[in-house]
Amino acid sequence: MKKLSLAYLTGTIFFLSIAAESAGQGSSGRLKLNADTYGRLRDLNEPDNERKSFGSARLNSFNVKAVRHFERSFTGITDKHWYALEDGSIVYFKKDGLQMKAAYDERGNWLHNFRFYQEKYLPRDVRHIVKREYYDYAIYLVVEIEKDNQKIYLVKMESENALVMVRVCDDEMMEVERYQKSVKK
Repeated sequence: MKKLSLAYLTGTIFFLSIAAESAGQGSSGRLKLNADTYGRLRDLNEPDNERKSFGSARLNSFNVKAVRHFERSFTGITDKHWYALEDGSIVYFKKDGLQMKAAYDERGNWLHNFRFYQEKYLPRDVRHIVKREYYDYAIYLVVEIEKDNQKIYLVKMESENALVMVRVCDDEMMEVERYQKSVKK
């Protein structure tokens, strides 16, 4: 079970980077969302006591531009925790009961937002695209990535014998991950 979880986490990070890399091909000159960026998040597999958490620290230890952008962009939030990265910062928080995170570079420029939720919060048009082809699959996690006014949906599903993740962007769907479940004897 631990091997499957580690493989799933590694695969998810890899495919998140692929999904975001294709969305980050603009000419804005800002940092791209890629595998290297995810590698520096450092808090995915580390125990809580090894993270550089600043949930209770003074906000002036972070870039002022990032803090101001965050405070203006997100109202009605709970459970806010800031984390320092080598090249910026990330803030984890809850909004309307959904887990979210926002990332900023070292200059305080907003990079992207992630929202994590269940099938019932998935927009109907995206759900229709996915269920049209994967109607026998149960959706158990959706990761919505917002970057440069574009939304990418990573939809994780499960059937009786497989685990699948698809990427939906601009009304196009692509399967990015598939695992066969082992058969119990």
